[in-house]
Amino acid sequence: RVLARIVDRSFRVCERKGFDAVEPDNLDSWTRSRGLLQRADAVAYSRLLVRRAHARGLAIAQKNAVSLAQRRGVVGWDFAVAEECQVYRECDRFTRAYGGAVIEIEYHDAGGRANFEQQV
Repeated sequence: RVLARIVDRSFRVCERKGFDAVEPDNLDSWTRSRGLLQRADAVAYSRLLVRRAHARGLAIAQKNAVSLAQRRGVVGWDFAVAEECQVYRECDRFTRAYGGAVIEIEYHDAGGRANFEQQV
């Protein structure tokens, strides 16, 4: 709850500036926490962020963390931002959960592993 209040400060700025949506990062922090956080913590935290964003009239994206995509209905994300989903072969998992509501970001420095002509 403390972190959600801190992030909500950024949401407030976004609301004031007329943004349509936000995409909080590091939803997969549990994977690097050495057991201090669990996947359930990421879901609970995301639900708090979704409520705060929606209360401000902002859409909110799931950013990366493809293993959480099947929790879209529980959490309430509006769309997904998928960085390098082609490189990591995750695009289909995002589109199964979000249909066409996926913003795909592929980087040119990915060593040529992404097919920039393919559309998700």
